[in-house]
Amino acid sequence: MKKIFYSLSFLLLIVATSYAQNVLIGPGYSQVQNTTSGQPLSIGMRSGSTGYFDFKRGSSYSAGVVNTNSPKQLKIGIASSNSGVDYYNDIVIDSTNRRIGFGTNNPTNRWHYYSVGGSSDDILVEGDDYPFLILKSKLGAANEGILFKSSNDNNIGIFYHSGVDKTMRWGFGGFTNDVVIDSTTRNVGLGISTPSSKLHTYNNRGTSNANLRVEQQDAIGGFAGIVLEKGGNGAALYGNSTSNSINVASVGGSFAAINASAFNVSSDIAAKKEIDYLGNEDYEEYITQIRNIKSATYRYNWENARTRTTPHIGFIAQSLPSAVITEMSVAPDGSNNDKHVGYNLSDMAGLTMMGIKAVDARTLKLDETIKAQQAQIDILVKEIEKLKK
Repeated sequence: MKKIFYSLSFLLLIVATSYAQNVLIGPGYSQVQNTTSGQPLSIGMRSGSTGYFDFKRGSSYSAGVVNTNSPKQLKIGIASSNSGVDYYNDIVIDSTNRRIGFGTNNPTNRWHYYSVGGSSDDILVEGDDYPFLILKSKLGAANEGILFKSSNDNNIGIFYHSGVDKTMRWGFGGFTNDVVIDSTTRNVGLGISTPSSKLHTYNNRGTSNANLRVEQQDAIGGFAGIVLEKGGNGAALYGNSTSNSINVASVGGSFAAINASAFNVSSDIAAKKEIDYLGNEDYEEYITQIRNIKSATYRYNWENARTRTTPHIGFIAQSLPSAVITEMSVAPDGSNNDKHVGYNLSDMAGLTMMGIKAVDARTLKLDETIKAQQAQIDILVKEIEKLKK
């Protein structure tokens, strides 16, 4: 108790004897002493009711703390010159508005950071494991987020968590729903506030903008594709950049069936050129080509009697007319240069139509022949009836 009493008495003595004077603490001093101004450590008052706490080396300022009365602020800084006035803006605490500024003299927000020189590492959150920057609201339905503003204070971007519907939202300008993640359904929306599917795009930018683009780098082999599967089974769609078409494949890479209620091919005259109309005289040529097609039943190499109980019925592509034959990559994703022969379904429909028309022309001609022969038969029957009488 005596030591504590003596210590407090000594401290009161220092305060009493050094009031309104500067206090010196620095190298070469074994105790706190009274001193004159302009020494390594000084505490005092400036004009305008300003309290300051400066670190000096000789006559040069190295750092300091200043308290201003109007406005009521506490400023901390590292000196960049010999002046003791212009370096107190490194950290500013505004007691009137309860704001903190870093690098700015007048913080306009609760936490105001002013970046100098376009630094790319202004804020670093670092730790041994899972360092977090946490934004936490006190109300259960409140929102937390990050807002991006332009120099004229306009909102140009926003990233926030909507506490009302429990979603994460990204937006630019006035479009706050450019990207939405619904935390309840795990649905993702692009351009729509309430996505109803796992990926829901809403295009309001005109017909020239695609809802979804999957692009393959030119230097990389294969085709850009999308895989649709469940439990390892399903199909993949590949954009064939060689023939400007779509390849449909199983998840394993083999060609897969297409099941649809309709399959539409563009056939409008406005989309065609070099049109050469065919007549009856051309039908026989095409029916001969159809006659030479080799029909067969078969299973594909990736099928067996269990996966395909009834064999397919069709034809061998190599026997088709050249007009309907096309080459297709063995790998639907274009990952190798092996080709096999396929056929163009649109041209095949045209060839089939030509065969029907050729048969129809033959039928019409046969009908005319039968009618002529029937007329002759009728005449002969009448002559026979006359002879009988």
